Amino acid sequence: MPRIMETEFRTLADHDEPHSVSILMPTHRAGTEIRQDPIRFKNLIRKGVEQLSRNGLREADAREKLDPLWPLVDDQPFWRRQSDGLAVYVDDRPHIYRVPVALDETVMVGRHFYLKPLFPLVHGDSRFYILALGQKSVRFFEASRFGIRSVELEEAPENLAAAIRLDGPEPHVEFHTGSQERGPGKGRPAMYHGHGDGLDDSDKKKWVAEYCHRVDAAVYKKIGDQRVPLVLAAAEPMLSIYRQANQYPGLGDHLLHGNYEQKSPKELHDSALDVVSDDFGAEHRAALKRYQRIAGTDRVATDVESILKAAGNRQIDTLFLAEDAECWGRLGDGQASIDIHDEPKSGDEDLLNAAALLTERGGGQVFVLPRTDVPGELDAAAMLRFSTSG
Repeated sequence: MPRIMETEFRTLADHDEPHSVSILMPTHRAGTEIRQDPIRFKNLIRKGVEQLSRNGLREADAREKLDPLWPLVDDQPFWRRQSDGLAVYVDDRPHIYRVPVALDETVMVGRHFYLKPLFPLVHGDSRFYILALGQKSVRFFEASRFGIRSVELEEAPENLAAAIRLDGPEPHVEFHTGSQERGPGKGRPAMYHGHGDGLDDSDKKKWVAEYCHRVDAAVYKKIGDQRVPLVLAAAEPMLSIYRQANQYPGLGDHLLHGNYEQKSPKELHDSALDVVSDDFGAEHRAALKRYQRIAGTDRVATDVESILKAAGNRQIDTLFLAEDAECWGRLGDGQASIDIHDEPKSGDEDLLNAAALLTERGGGQVFVLPRTDVPGELDAAAMLRFSTSG
């Protein structure tokens, strides 16, 4: 049961089929409350069947659609492996994700999956990457302030020796770094050992540089030209050599000095959080400044109907949503008709969730925030890519 990743999130956001089911709930990592989680889940499955039936599906078909979820109710190992929240999406099969934030109990049936509560996990600017690089291993992670997940670098060498073997005979190359204190200049100078290989320090640095270039190429191919921070955890001189090889724009000064090869993912995550903490909220703050410069013009939309039409036309650059806001109604194909209701009716969806999904599909940025961080403390506010009168 994976944590949701950006590529998977995009697939869920693109989904558009009738009778799609979203089930969200809080879960617990330990304690007596774990025993209550499967009971809550069972009740939410029943609500899902009821909603499917109210939305026009025969009861037998509704039950059959959610039948694959029932074995989870009695799966004790499943509940012992939970995080803080569980998100389940069902189309022709279930998509099950544990998430590191507590989710409100929610059951929704409609054409779209209910993804609004997950936007901060996937697209919030608390995302970052970690590269733990050493002689014996290359480990790469995607992380956020909430958790960490290992990611395979398919084209990276497994270690320094493997990189050297790619280019012919394997000289024995080792270096030791002394102290593992953090900070530039900490520890004694690196010492190389080349057991009778006839290589001097310059030759050995070339092998390490080749290793770093191969790893950098694999990293760049994996994550491209993003601006998401990358934390490099490595000992000298490999840390400095990798920085020279690096082509990823998000590395900067996000550095952990020392040998991290034996550190657990949690230890890496805890250390990296200190390095990237100043980056959290930077994208949101920059977006707010841009919004303030155009507030009051026709490049801003603040009512739900205008936002939905702009999102459907791929016109939204940035969408701000209050995390506690809901707007119930129905959205016609191509946003040809938009019906907004004061209270949810059968067949309704949260139109703010729909606006977020349409913005995502159109390549816009979505921030789901505490209301106090939304411009004007509104339910929603959008910056448009071009003027509505243009």
